[in-house]
Amino acid sequence: RTLLPHGSVAVVDNLLTGRESNLAEVRGQIAFHQVDIRDGERLKPLLAGVDTVFHLAAIPSVPRSIDDPDPSHTVNIDGTYNVFRAAQLGGVRRVVYAASSSAYGDTEVLPKTETMAPRPKSPYAVQKLVGEYYASVFHGCFGLETVVQELLPFLVPAIGKTFESLTNEIIGGGFFKPGNGGKEFNQLL
Repeated sequence: RTLLPHGSVAVVDNLLTGRESNLAEVRGQIAFHQVDIRDGERLKPLLAGVDTVFHLAAIPSVPRSIDDPDPSHTVNIDGTYNVFRAAQLGGVRRVVYAASSSAYGDTEVLPKTETMAPRPKSPYAVQKLVGEYYASVFHGCFGLETVVQELLPFLVPAIGKTFESLTNEIIGGGFFKPGNGGKEFNQLL
């Protein structure tokens, strides 16, 4: 809903962990593509010419990544590579990658910042960290503008911003420092 005033919106989802009914409120206003990000060939034409990609796709579960690591790996690493590659080949201006503080493990120091050494303690944490590295690499090697952002909803009230205003700033580049491939979640804390 928040993105609709900014132009056309397309959702790509394999529905592995979600339901199309979650889109019922906006279904007539968006394009929906039931495509798995692990299928890079089907993903490429969907991202061609897109301005901004919000890469939220993942199997976001530490326990699942331990109990059944193969699907978690292929979605969270191979699929993430496919998103960045399709974006780069398709001329996408910006990819916003949803990061996870799990990459930094358990720390006694809060808030966590991007200057901390990563200490992943699960396959999921490693996978999300690889996604951060891919963001940096696709920026440095291919010039793709990237934002690695911790987007957890509970952070939004802490900075007095609504999700809508954060989305507007991500799209416009006002709040974040896109393009450096670096993490920005510390700005939210």
